[in-house]
Amino acid sequence: MKVQYANDENRGRGYAGFRCLELADPAALYSFSLCRASDLSFLGRSGWQTAEEKHRPDSQEQDDHVAILQVGPHIVDCLDENENYRLTIYAQNLAPQKASFSITAINRSLRASSDLIQASVPQTPKEKNQVQPAPEPAPEPESLPATESPKRSTIAPLLIGLLILALTGGGTAWWFMNHKADDGTVATQKDELEKPEQVKVEEPRKAEEGKVENPVEPEAGKAEAEQKTDPPKTVGGKEEQAAVTPVLSAREQTRSYLGGTPNAQGALELSRNLLASPEGDKPDTRDAIYRLLYFASRQGDAEASLALAKIVDPATPAWGTMVKDGREAWTYYTKAAGQKTEASEALATLKKWLEDEAGKGNAQALQWIDDIRKENAPLK
Repeated sequence: MKVQYANDENRGRGYAGFRCLELADPAALYSFSLCRASDLSFLGRSGWQTAEEKHRPDSQEQDDHVAILQVGPHIVDCLDENENYRLTIYAQNLAPQKASFSITAINRSLRASSDLIQASVPQTPKEKNQVQPAPEPAPEPESLPATESPKRSTIAPLLIGLLILALTGGGTAWWFMNHKADDGTVATQKDELEKPEQVKVEEPRKAEEGKVENPVEPEAGKAEAEQKTDPPKTVGGKEEQAAVTPVLSAREQTRSYLGGTPNAQGALELSRNLLASPEGDKPDTRDAIYRLLYFASRQGDAEASLALAKIVDPATPAWGTMVKDGREAWTYYTKAAGQKTEASEALATLKKWLEDEAGKGNAQALQWIDDIRKENAPLK
């Protein structure tokens, strides 16, 4: 069987078809599963996973010996450019049929495309102090009614009377002060009034041990509780805030890069950056790094091939969610052995591990050895 992927222009964005050629029975009703070659994961209803899951096409068309399986956004939006896939189709009373294919351009749905664009564009932070509309001026208070000024004929006699009374009282007070100062009565009262009032200061309470307590002064405690904060910088009367740039996940960065104009060196550089990031030890990040290495290896990069071999080598520690595969490790080591001495040494180590495990009755190791021999890469 052969498979071709084609975007469905008639149904629009997010729709495509798998053209399955050379089928024994194109009229049979098929279901299918998708395996991603870069990490050998299967497409499930909630994303890529390790377990195989079957899907039903939206519809199926037949053209001579060709069966076209129509799929929608739930399948198309999960696919990526520069990736190889293996399609396995199933039908009642028929053996499963498999074929590999690659995708160079994907017409994803508008929702998937907009989500990726929005995640990569930094959002403009909202200003804390937005300009508020000027409040309406309060109504002016009503003016008080004007009062009529008294007549001059009434004010003049009143002022004259007050002036005479003040002169008389002042003279009397002067006479009283001069004559009473001799016996000291007025002077004493005057001195008592001028003396400042003495404030009695209580001594601090002594502790039982005889030491003086040192209570915290309220003002000092308040000063210690308050922390000095620098006022926010203002620009044009508004508080200046640092722009927050959303961080893309490793999967989003990988998809964005491979969907552009990738190359082997750029893929290796991005893989190193992701590995050195704070999320570098998480399974999702390591799976994304594997995809970048897979792309670089397909471009002929020996360093990427050696890294891939170490990841899937069954004699090495686990890497993300990658499945160990002795046959793939052998293939990648062989690919890098011509340029990397380390690859040749690792190939010899893998050979010994496979032979030892096969001698112990390890069925998986025996299967890997058989697969290696079938691919014309015999153990040496």
